[in-house]
Amino acid sequence: MLVWSLFCGLMAATVGIVSLLVVRMIFGMGEGPFCASINKLVSNWYPRDRQASALGIANSGQSVGAAIAAPVVGFLALAMSWRISFVIIGAVGVLWVAAWLLFAKDKPATPVEESAATRVQDISRDERGEPASLSTYLLRPAILATAFAFFGYAYILYFFLSWFPSYLRRWRIT
Repeated sequence: MLVWSLFCGLMAATVGIVSLLVVRMIFGMGEGPFCASINKLVSNWYPRDRQASALGIANSGQSVGAAIAAPVVGFLALAMSWRISFVIIGAVGVLWVAAWLLFAKDKPATPVEESAATRVQDISRDERGEPASLSTYLLRPAILATAFAFFGYAYILYFFLSWFPSYLRRWRIT
């Protein structure tokens, strides 16, 4: 978060394509570890039976945050300047990091105690104790549901990013 925030603020200092590419690259590198970090945090802080909900909230927070931030940043850019909007958003991130360091206490990275009801069976072996085949994993309902969900998401995204704009332009709906 600190790297992301600092390089978000540094976007205001870019003066050409080279500085823009360098700052954006490091800005993106700051965003990259989010998924691994949130997974580690959730596995340390939540019992196994609540981890899926915690991950869902964290991941949906990205979309909600983007939806809220877009009009705020747009307003800041119009009211002040686009450079000031990057500085303000970067400063908010740095303040968040400071608050996190002051108030959040990391729990030990030891496995969370699980009750017998929440203990997950070992899925790496089949019922005979043999190593499970790849099809065992791929045909699990959760994996199939996730695959179909991502297929639908990718299909709709491709539709809106490729075909739909040309359709609107062709029929002058824009």
